[in-house]
This record gives sequence, C-alpha cells and structure tokens, in this order.
Amino acid sequence: MGEGRDRPFSEVVRRLRAVLAEPVLSSTVLIVESDDWGPGPPGHARVLDDLVTLLKAHRDHRGRRPVMTLGLVLRTPVLSRADPECFPRISWAGLNHERCAPLLQVVRRGAGEGIFSVQLHGQAHGWEPDVEHYLKGCGRAAAKLFRDGFLCSELLPSRIQSRWLPNGQRDDRAARRQSFAGAAYREALSFSRELERLPIVAVPPTFIWNDAVEEGWARGGVRVVVTPGRRYGGRDAADRPVPEGPGLIHNGLRNRFGQIYVVRNTYFEPSLGHKAEKVLEALQRDRLAGRPTLVETHRWNFVRDDETCRRTFRELDRLYHLALNRYGDVVFLTTAELAHALTSPHSSFRERRLLPRLRAILRRIWQDRILRAWACLTGLVVPGFLLLKALERILDRYEKRAA
Repeated sequence: MGEGRDRPFSEVVRRLRAVLAEPVLSSTVLIVESDDWGPGPPGHARVLDDLVTLLKAHRDHRGRRPVMTLGLVLRTPVLSRADPECFPRISWAGLNHERCAPLLQVVRRGAGEGIFSVQLHGQAHGWEPDVEHYLKGCGRAAAKLFRDGFLCSELLPSRIQSRWLPNGQRDDRAARRQSFAGAAYREALSFSRELERLPIVAVPPTFIWNDAVEEGWARGGVRVVVTPGRRYGGRDAADRPVPEGPGLIHNGLRNRFGQIYVVRNTYFEPSLGHKAEKVLEALQRDRLAGRPTLVETHRWNFVRDDETCRRTFRELDRLYHLALNRYGDVVFLTTAELAHALTSPHSSFRERRLLPRLRAILRRIWQDRILRAWACLTGLVVPGFLLLKALERILDRYEKRAA
C-alpha cells in the first residue's frame, strides 16, 4: 500500500522538476510547424508558392516574417499503372522525380528566403515494406489512396504511417529495432544530399520513435527533436501510442545523444474545423507560462480539396494578423533558433529576472492538472494564489513605470 501512495507523489515530483527545469522565455514565441510534405504533383508546388506570398505579408516587431516549417518525407509510392481492371503497379519516387521539380524548386526558394524551414520527417511516411504490404493487401482499392499518381499518406492507418514501429508482422521485433539506427542515419544523409543542408531538426512520424532512431539521427547531423511532450515507442492493440523512455519531456531537455527536445503544444487543423482562435488561446496560455507556442498542422489542410485549402489560408492569415495585433512582443523563430534560445543562458529571448520567472513557474503549476490538484489537496493553492496576485501587481506597476 505504501508503494501505491508513493506513486502519485513521485509523479508530482517529476512534474515539479520539469516545471522548474524548463527555461522561461521573455517573449511571445509563435512557430507553425507543418508535416507530411514530400514528393507530390505540381499542384502542391502552387500551394506552397501561395503560402510564401501569405507569409511575406506579415512581420513581427523586429521585421521578421513568419517561418513555416516543412516536415519533409523524401520518398513516396507512385502509381506506374492505374488501370482500374488491374492491380495497381507501384514504385517509389523521391524529390528528384521529374514531376516533383516545381515543388522542390519552391521549397528551396522558400528556405533560401527564410520563409520555409525544412525538417526531416523521414525517408518515407512509414516503414517501406509495411507500406508496400498494406497497399498490396488493399488490392485494386489501393488506387483510391493516390491522387495525381502520388500516395496520400494521410489516408493510411496510423500504424502504417508510423515509420519507427518495432512490431511489424513480418520482421523480428528486436532485429527491426536494431536496424533503426542505420536507417535513421541513412535518411539524414539523404536529406543532406537532396536538400543541400543538414537536417538540424527531425520530427518522428506519428511521434513513435526510440533511442536507436535518435542515435542514427545524431550521427547524421540532427540536433533537435520535435516531440509532443512524451516519447512513444509503439502502439497497443487499439492502435494507441504506448509511452516509453524518459517520461515527461520539457522544452530544452537534452537526450543522451546531446539532442535538444522541443514540445508541440497545440494543433491547427482547419480540415477538422479549427480556427485561428484555437491557436490564440494556446498563445495566451503559453505566454503567461513563459513557454513557446509550437503549432502542429499538416499538409492535408492545404491539399485535401480547394475549399479546405481556402479555409486554411484564410484562418492562417487571420492567425498572424490577430496575434500581431494582440501581442506586440510576438516573435517568429525557426525551431532550431528556439532550441538555441532554450539552451543558451545568454539568449535575448530568455527571462533572467527573478520575479517574472517566479510568476511563470506559478502559472505553469496551475496549468498542470496534476500539480493543480496536488496544490488544492495540500492547501498550498491559497498561498500560491496570493503570491501570484502579489507578483502580478508588482510587475504590472513596474512595467507601467518603465513604459
């Protein structure tokens, strides 16, 4: 029974440590991260070109334009025969495929102008043999998963999209896991070769990954790993992610290979009805806690259909417009720049003053459901609330005098 009582308290301790260890930012940081881009038809290039135009229309108080990160997969299945009377013949195409030339040109141009920040999402959106096995099992219906000859990975089951899943049906689990380090290293090298730049930031597909993947990425130049705040090593029978590894992950935490973790903390999916206000709520929550807002979105919002694409552009434009008007200190960074700010004590984005840091820590405690419940049960919520209000009055008075 003692062990059962200790378990909730140990969780409180872990969360308190994370709250205290995570750096406090002095600016309102907004980064929109878009995953699943890769080899695709010329229509995707036109969407990205329009996206460059939208992003160039906004600037933060430093004159910096918003940066959209593009999580890139390097290869995807394409239909080499689409006769409905025959089983689809499938091959793999990379970014150097002749039909992908316009897309690669826009990606490189946007990255060169500082509008796009390219990130490694994987050699493919899934383990290639698993993807091929699934498509073969679909029979003639597999053709419905393709548009303009390219596979829509968004239409695959989550288990098939998970590149680093160690429990494939045909491979030995341990052997596959051992092969991950080599595969992660090779895809990092492929990224460098095809994009002509190091893969500084990596985003695990469906957030399933492990130590072997991190090791391979580290050898290939990856210095930052984007996370959802936990590491998941597999999926259960209901296809739900299974946590493993270091437990809670906070911004600025380093793994044993020296890579820096950052945490995405909200979604922006207009294809699911999300509006700009959803991100603005997260931005307000995070700025109070001295945290960056890393927004997760996906290619599907831009390419699903014309109406969804228009809605996504409209809400994205509203997001930047409202954020800039509501928060004068909002700044646009790349994910790599954020990682540097989180780990550099001398960064201009780090809060060094004691009272603002204490205020942010108290707000983080209140925002954490378990820590808030613990504070209520122990009675610490009352003095904590009074301390927070006193700090807010002192800092508000100081800021008014400074203005």
